[in-house]
Amino acid sequence: MNALTAYTESKGKINKSWMKTLTAKWLNVEKQTPDNLWHYLEEFKPTQGWIQTLDEILLIQNNFQPTNDIIQTAELVNENKASLHIRPVNNQATVFIYTETQTQGKEYLSTTYQHNIQHKTIGNNTHKASYQVYWDINTQDDLRQPVKYSRFIGFTTKQSGAN
Repeated sequence: MNALTAYTESKGKINKSWMKTLTAKWLNVEKQTPDNLWHYLEEFKPTQGWIQTLDEILLIQNNFQPTNDIIQTAELVNENKASLHIRPVNNQATVFIYTETQTQGKEYLSTTYQHNIQHKTIGNNTHKASYQVYWDINTQDDLRQPVKYSRFIGFTTKQSGAN
């Protein structure tokens, strides 16, 4: 029995509404170490996300503007729904590109999570950062698996006081 079957059976038996629905999704992951991160980001054409530099955290909402500051980390998404994360690996900025596909890459269990965020540029709006989370699908007999990948998929906004 694979993890998706086991989870679905457990969810049916327990009948808890808080249990998220898991689906099988294909994910392709690429890893690169470009020389010029800002140029690489311009080519990626992010539509939403955030970039942490040495001086500040930049919130990207259809207004990507490169700077000369040094990038520490970043999580971005483009109009093609590809996600780009920048992480330090062995003291070098490393780019990870996550793309969901129909059949390429590897199949994982997946669901979506949202987290509240605050930033000086969003005023009285409540923002949620959405992430697609992936677990290995072929684990045997144990649903307590660590997350394999988590990718930023965009922001949602709600005006304060709005229903």
